[in-house]
Amino acid sequence: MSTLDLAATMDAFADAAKAILLNVYAYPAGKIEAPAIVVGYPKSIDFDATFKSGSDRAEFPIYYVVGRVDDKAARDALSVVIQGADSIKAVFDGDLNGAVHTCRVPDCQVTEYTNSGIQYLGAVFTAEVYS
Repeated sequence: MSTLDLAATMDAFADAAKAILLNVYAYPAGKIEAPAIVVGYPKSIDFDATFKSGSDRAEFPIYYVVGRVDDKAARDALSVVIQGADSIKAVFDGDLNGAVHTCRVPDCQVTEYTNSGIQYLGAVFTAEVYS
């Protein structure tokens, strides 16, 4: 049995992200309004990450979407996001208000995010969770 509560963890990421931005989505919504933060689903969940059924591990992609990929203003906004990555990391590092045992953000990558047929520019932060 997994100790990871997927819905509670994704909601906790969204709640924490509201300290950064107003447009926050706790899952990949059908339509977003940029700038926005979107919590993605983990690609895999590692059971028994510590000892025998001690903890589960998952990596959640957290997308910080700034604007349309073909807009110079989006590039400029992304530059600000990357310069402020330490403060974004600080919002997610910890226990997400008790939703998980621990969470840390080890990296960030520039990415394109497609939603409703629109290509957006953004950064994806990897959030490593132990439950």
